Amino acid sequence: QLSVNVVRHGLSSGLRPSAELEDILARTEQSYSQYEFRVLHLSTTHRERKGTMQLLRAWKELMQRNELPISATLTLVLDRDATRGVYAQLLDDGEDLPPGARIEQRWGVAERGASASEAARSYAGYHVVCQPSRGEAFGLVPLEARAIGVPVVATACTGHAEHLDGCGMGDGVVIVEHGAPEPLDDLPGSVAPAVKQSAIALGIVRAYTHWRELREGAKAN
Repeated sequence: QLSVNVVRHGLSSGLRPSAELEDILARTEQSYSQYEFRVLHLSTTHRERKGTMQLLRAWKELMQRNELPISATLTLVLDRDATRGVYAQLLDDGEDLPPGARIEQRWGVAERGASASEAARSYAGYHVVCQPSRGEAFGLVPLEARAIGVPVVATACTGHAEHLDGCGMGDGVVIVEHGAPEPLDDLPGSVAPAVKQSAIALGIVRAYTHWRELREGAKAN
């Protein structure tokens, strides 16, 4: 039996409310009134660990069923390997990116020496950050988003449990339900909590429907 040590993280001081961020967040709030809904997802892999492909399929399902505005967008911020993996998987499935979905190259905070405040400004331009991960070492992305008052749709398992366990809409969070461990397409013999496509879709719809409540919860927490 192996022991597991949990090392808790802090956040840079650049990831906190500011007058500049409030201006961006206010414009984001206004755009919601104009039937815009912008969702952000970050990943370094197309594999099941981050839930990226499941998120794309859930998004396609929601757009086909008209459960989101026609102008809704899903932005995937990926590194090169993840981008290639997503396109290869779509090609294997005989599919294209679903309506409203697009891929951007990783922001490159580490590579460019960009500040945490730049990342905060990027988060603030979205209505929701969605991270339906099955396996996280810690999962800083939803914590960073919450730190500046951006609502989150995410699983509360593995690393996310350190800061999302027990959270709800009053905290600016929609929890994506997870189940018992199942095989994971990662290292040989890997297992991780199961996350269904339908649970991701439900989380996104809840976030859109109750966004104003979520935003108030995020601001208060």
